[in-house]
Amino acid sequence: MKIETRKEILPINYRQGYEKLSNGMQITEGIPLGIRPIKALHFHRCVELGVCLSGVGETHIENKVFHFREGDYQLIHANVPHLSKAAHKSLSRWRWVYLDAEELLISYEGLLNILSENSYNGVFSPGEYPVLARIIDSILENVDKEDTLCRMQNTFLTGQLLVEASRIGNVHSIGQNDTTGKIRPVLQYIREHYSEPKGLSEPFLAEKCGLKPAQFRQLFRKAVGMTLPAYINKTRLSSAMYALLNTRKTVLEIATESGYENISYFNRVFREAFGGSPREIRKQHLNIRWNE
Repeated sequence: MKIETRKEILPINYRQGYEKLSNGMQITEGIPLGIRPIKALHFHRCVELGVCLSGVGETHIENKVFHFREGDYQLIHANVPHLSKAAHKSLSRWRWVYLDAEELLISYEGLLNILSENSYNGVFSPGEYPVLARIIDSILENVDKEDTLCRMQNTFLTGQLLVEASRIGNVHSIGQNDTTGKIRPVLQYIREHYSEPKGLSEPFLAEKCGLKPAQFRQLFRKAVGMTLPAYINKTRLSSAMYALLNTRKTVLEIATESGYENISYFNRVFREAFGGSPREIRKQHLNIRWNE
């Protein structure tokens, strides 16, 4: 398995969790991956499992890049930033399952945090972690069934998955280099609160990781490759772009939910970042989809 490391973590856009979960799970299959360059990451409130059905490509998980091929498996825990893409001119299809571990293991909330904190995230072949692969196969076989016994089995399988992932550990040290480790609490806080117009001041965030503002400013820029305001703005814009292309929300709703109080300012920074107004970008996207 070829794995690369980036010097910085890409900005993140938050995607809301899944509403059509059955027995704590949802499955999607066969939707082809895009081939556009990855410029931002997203994360879910669910654990994401996957099996590559065809093609090759790469999965970005925080500051790691995993190169996958047909037959590989994927495990990404809740709230871990990631995104996958197919190789240029390659058609890659996956079978994904999303697990709401909090719902399935509600009685074990403390244990859930312990198991997820330093667990395996990544793409792997069946031969690398055969036990983990077998557990994912069992979940894939069981995900479409809807009855009390299946829900109980899903709970057991989810527990097995998290225990095995924790046993393997964070072997790739996702996001754990010295610099990133020090500001990791702030990166997590921004993921959860970027949509709030206020409360992301530099002194406040520096205090969250026990650093003085000047020291925090230097470490943050070294870790992510840009200033704190630029990172927050890019994260908000990534979220806005996702909502613009994937929902029917108005531009005003998208701006407000992405953390912008002033619609004029939002339109200006959006145009600077993407080369067109939100309405123009949405219209172009709809025209492309219609032509396809």
